[in-house]
Order: sequence, then structure tokens, then C-alpha cells
Amino acid sequence: MTEGTLAAVLQCAWPLIAAGMSQFPVPQLGNLTATAILGWYAWHTACKTIPALVTNFRDEMAAARDEFRTERDAFRQEMLLERQLRHDDNTAIVSALNDLTRRLPAVIERAQPIDSHPQVEGNPT
Repeated sequence: MTEGTLAAVLQCAWPLIAAGMSQFPVPQLGNLTATAILGWYAWHTACKTIPALVTNFRDEMAAARDEFRTERDAFRQEMLLERQLRHDDNTAIVSALNDLTRRLPAVIERAQPIDSHPQVEGNPT
């Protein structure tokens, strides 16, 4: 069959095909089918797809939290040790200052007064 013959057959057959489609027994069947498909899609999205997405997201987030939990705990432990060392250092400094403060009055009492130093000639003081 050549291209010209096929075009001639379709030209003759098209009115018959179009007439058959207009005589469809239930014209609203197409609308009903589209509504059913949209309804199924809405049900599938609400009941299957979204809960699966939420479950997958929660599983991935839990895995990410678990992955970094050991690192975070090690960092917290390191910070705790550093804080304890700083606290110990500060306690030692405070203790040393208190000790110096207690000994200071005795050192001042034992010190010679400035006026009791012998004067050297030529020294104006």
C-alpha cells in the first residue's frame, strides 16, 4: 500500500470512525474514569506515598544522629576534662593567693622601716 492509497483510505474511513465515536452509549464514562483515576491517585498519595516518605526521612535522620553521637559524646567528654583542669588550676591559684595574703602581714612587720636605712653622703634622701 502506497502513501497515497493509505491517505485515500483514511479520508474515506474517517467519517465512519467519527460517526461511531459520537454514538458511544455512555458519554460520561470518560469523565467517570478520569475521576476514578484522580481519586485513586489521591488515596495512594495520602495513604501510601506520604507515610513512606515520612518513615524513610525519620529512619535517615535517626541514622545520621547515631552516626555523630559517638563523636559528639567524645567531644563532650573532652570539654568536661578541660573544664575540670581549668577548675583545678583556678582552685590552685586561689589557694596560692590566700596563702600569700595570710603571710603578707608577717612579712610587712619584719621589714625594716624606710627611715632606718643609713644615709649615704651625697644622697639627698
